[in-house]
Amino acid sequence: MQDATNAGLRGRASTLTNERLEFLGDAVLGAVAAEYLYILDPEADEGDLTRRRVALVRAETLVRWAREIDLGSYLYLGVGEKPGEGARDRMLAGAFEAVVGAIALDRGFGAARKFLLRLLERDAPEILSLAEGKGNPKGRLQELLQERFRKTPVYRTLSSVGPDHARTFVVEVMFGDRALGRGEGPSKRDAEQSAAEAALASLDGESDELIDSLPEA
Repeated sequence: MQDATNAGLRGRASTLTNERLEFLGDAVLGAVAAEYLYILDPEADEGDLTRRRVALVRAETLVRWAREIDLGSYLYLGVGEKPGEGARDRMLAGAFEAVVGAIALDRGFGAARKFLLRLLERDAPEILSLAEGKGNPKGRLQELLQERFRKTPVYRTLSSVGPDHARTFVVEVMFGDRALGRGEGPSKRDAEQSAAEAALASLDGESDELIDSLPEA
């Protein structure tokens, strides 16, 4: 009878997901990010605050934080299940929200707030700067090429190696069939920024003649 009970519990566990915890964690994360931004800039209006909050809690940021704590090592997957890179990132982002929800339930909202504020205070300035176009190589490269050619560059991932908590992406930025630059980083976004920066350095270093020689993408 005990064996049957255990088997039943295992079967039930296999159907459980983190969706309820993700729901709670998403709400806590949104509330903490909203409070952080509200205090950070007393002059910002509702529209500015909303845009900045979206930038702070985007999936790429949650994936980065999940990898920092090696959260991927604790994901329970079905036998033989090997999700692709995009699906893996979505799972990591959801798992991070679930952790936030679990902290809030187990230790209270204050503990979850403290956990998130450490991350926000460290990373928010860079995230917001990129979102607002400051120090944004991707934005500058896109503006340059759109102004000249009315076309945008394309980024392609060449490789992604390493464990979840120490992944390295290599990305190349293309314009038509021409490679303009290559970069690497701990996330696709970081690697794309690095590739765009390399492309800008190349274009700036070889004058407008190089830009004029680019193909019509």
